Amino acid sequence: MPFIPYLTFPASIFSSPTLSTLLPLVLGFGPGFIIESSSKDKKNGFAAIEARFNALRKPPLSPPGWIFPIVWALLYPSMGYAAHRAWTTGMASANPSVHDITQRGATLYTLQIAVNMCFTPLYFGLGKPVAGFIDIATLTGMVYYLAYLWKEVDSTATYLLIPYMAWLSFATYLCAGQGYMNGWNFEKGGKREEGKAE
Repeated sequence: MPFIPYLTFPASIFSSPTLSTLLPLVLGFGPGFIIESSSKDKKNGFAAIEARFNALRKPPLSPPGWIFPIVWALLYPSMGYAAHRAWTTGMASANPSVHDITQRGATLYTLQIAVNMCFTPLYFGLGKPVAGFIDIATLTGMVYYLAYLWKEVDSTATYLLIPYMAWLSFATYLCAGQGYMNGWNFEKGGKREEGKAE
């Protein structure tokens, strides 16, 4: 992953602990709020989206719905602070290779937030389990690679990503399980087609 300035948050964001911490929180929850506010004016409403997903079959270990916003409310600021640590530590280094890794990590970090933001509209807004699964599996791989890069810059930043990596791995399992158990089709309200193996 090369450093791509126009696909990377400005240095002023990474340099600020407040902006770094709050930005992923705002961007992460933004799509959900947009879906909710726009759906309330439509015929079925956001309640219909919730009811549709409550009716879906769920794989073992699926947590209750109220857990998800709490977990993300903790993970987003943690990942943001990790980005701040990695950036400030890496750019303060006298080693040019560390500067390069830091900048490459900043691009990857920015892109993974964009991929993260796509999940809610794909999976919940549009009810596309295949696209949602591809999105979250891609996101998980990106974050694992980001942790690998940041290990060369600041080990604390990598440690701060561990809960995020663990949750993404679990969420990928949930998406795959829910997709499979519902025939990769959320339009049927959680009922698998006849003849499909359980």
